[in-house]
Amino acid sequence: MSTISINGPDFSGFLNDGFRNHPRFHRIAASLTVAMDSRSSQTRKKEGLSIQLPAPSISQIETSRLPDLRFDRLQIPEKDLVHEDKLEFGQFVAREAIIDEEFWTAAWLRAESHWEDRTNDRYVDNHKRKFAEQEFHAIKKRRTGLHGQNCCCVVAVRKKGKNVKRTVLKSVVGTLDLSIRCLLQGETFPGERVKVPIFRSFCRRGPSTYGYVANLCVAKSARRQGIASNMLHFAVESAKSNVNIRNLTTYRPLYKAILKGDLETVKSICSGDPLALEARITENLDTALHIAVGTGMANHIVMYLINRMSRLQLGLQNSNGDTVLSIAAIVGNIRAAIMIVNKQPNLPQIANRDGRVPLLEAARHGQKEMISYLLEVSGDYLQAAEYSADKPGVFFMNLLVLAGFYGAPMKLNSGGKPSAVDVENPQHHQLVTGSPLLRARNSVVETLVRLSWRILAMLVPPMKGIRDIKLMHHQTLQLTKCLCTEIACLDYEKASMMLRRPFLLAAELGIYEIMEEIMESFPHAIWFSDNENHNLFHIAVMNRQENVLNLLYQISDYKHRLLVSEDIFGNNILHLAGKLAPQHRLNLISGAALQMQYELRWFKEVEKIVQLACKEDKNSEGRTPAMLFTEEHKRLVKEGEKWMKDTASSCTVAAALIATVIFAAAITVPGGNNNDDGYPIFSKQKSFIIFAVSDALPLFICSHHLSVLVHSHSTICRS
Repeated sequence: MSTISINGPDFSGFLNDGFRNHPRFHRIAASLTVAMDSRSSQTRKKEGLSIQLPAPSISQIETSRLPDLRFDRLQIPEKDLVHEDKLEFGQFVAREAIIDEEFWTAAWLRAESHWEDRTNDRYVDNHKRKFAEQEFHAIKKRRTGLHGQNCCCVVAVRKKGKNVKRTVLKSVVGTLDLSIRCLLQGETFPGERVKVPIFRSFCRRGPSTYGYVANLCVAKSARRQGIASNMLHFAVESAKSNVNIRNLTTYRPLYKAILKGDLETVKSICSGDPLALEARITENLDTALHIAVGTGMANHIVMYLINRMSRLQLGLQNSNGDTVLSIAAIVGNIRAAIMIVNKQPNLPQIANRDGRVPLLEAARHGQKEMISYLLEVSGDYLQAAEYSADKPGVFFMNLLVLAGFYGAPMKLNSGGKPSAVDVENPQHHQLVTGSPLLRARNSVVETLVRLSWRILAMLVPPMKGIRDIKLMHHQTLQLTKCLCTEIACLDYEKASMMLRRPFLLAAELGIYEIMEEIMESFPHAIWFSDNENHNLFHIAVMNRQENVLNLLYQISDYKHRLLVSEDIFGNNILHLAGKLAPQHRLNLISGAALQMQYELRWFKEVEKIVQLACKEDKNSEGRTPAMLFTEEHKRLVKEGEKWMKDTASSCTVAAALIATVIFAAAITVPGGNNNDDGYPIFSKQKSFIIFAVSDALPLFICSHHLSVLVHSHSTICRS
């Protein structure tokens, strides 16, 4: 803190006259008292000397030292601070001071804090005013930037209320100084005392920059509200941002060289600046290795950086907490991942800020080959993961399924050690049992099948896609069967709770294979129903899933009980068939008329499998299935009529035009007619006979088509 010199100029007269008589000063001075650290003995000695001075005279004022301050100036509106960095907390905002009135208030807070414990000393008010004026000029001077350092004054101000107007003096309740400095030549840490020549150089040593916080003060009336801690937090984040901006400028050539794959430039920069290996060169606080790994095409630079960096530097994380191995897992850079793990084997266990290790990131982004590799080096994580609800193990399994990697969760569920072979071939775990001869035979068969598929994929490239789809389908069924077997071993209530939603969802989507697997492992699933008492056949009928409805013929014992059941609204299965199909099912058929035809056929098919009494049953609204069908399909009928009319009109015009052209061609024969008998000149040639047949046949077809369209159009109009 600044101290009061006994040889300094006398400003007390101006302060007495300029502020004591100000109409707002008495109300402000009482609240501008702040906390202050203990002073050194040297400062106390100087203050003791200054106290013995005689009272200053009012005639000795010098008004030219202070700027033209307006102490009745209102608080700065929020709209003028939209581009300023700030931190809002409670009823206060921490930000950088902007106007002179805020600088003066900050200086006065520091003066109050400096003399807080000596309120009974003589002329204490005069000394506080001297201190405030000196500190005001010191703040202004520090903000100009001395010796390459960047200084700012941070203040905490009260938020501006809707109907409350405050002056600047009343709004500022806290202050501190933040300085961003560079290490000077000879310094190894901030503030180190070193012997240097008289003409000392202030050139910084590399990019070493640090933040320095001083003069933290809070008004007495605003203490114990978290103001000091939040101002410190704001200062720390501002310092980090300032240093990061400097690094972005300093290491921009390194960033560009990595993106271009220029290894020689990277070597030149890293050799001249050892700190470049761990410097943060992006706004996301990525290192050079993060960028090189993320490109996926600069593995030669990755190899160079890994050889230069220590194991500790390899573990650096960006702002998201991602290590370089997490970045490799996200982009699927396997070569980089292998090099990283070989030097730092602990990285597969390090999670980011979201709690995801590299293995989870690879599964989350669908990097199947990366998952295969990380499964081999993340065994400890998988063993420690908990496979219960909302635990990492279950989250990992869900990610594998979402990525279409069905082989891996099935192998992990069987309790074996995962491997890349097992992940790609889910049948492998089923072929390891039995006699040695059986295992050898299965292994040979499996190898031959895999080799055949590879040869076929090389000869016919589309076959690879077909093979992948078939393999995924098989893996899905195997995984479903494995999970259903495990769930079936649980008690009835828990198994029902776990299987109900998948079973009904499979009925809604028409995946009857999964339904069969669930019913085979848990036969009670056939009685599952949703909140509206819709069983599996109700759901199948509403969603027009004919494959699920065909399961009726496999469960003849329970068919009648399921068909006659009703939902909570009294609708039987025929009522549900009379409802309009979901839009995504109707979109599979083009044209409203064809959609209406499909809906009518579906209603008739369901009508065939229900009892006669169901056709006349009424629901809670008193409507029969036929009445419900008619009401639900009114809009579709109107759209179908319009579609049919438009189609018939368009086709009629087209057919009439074609018939006209064909008729004109028929009466205007090639070569003309013979004047003697009126027959065509080429009538006896084969080419003319072919022409006559090819002309008469389209004419007949168009005429028939016109008559059909006219009849259809009149029928639609009558209906």
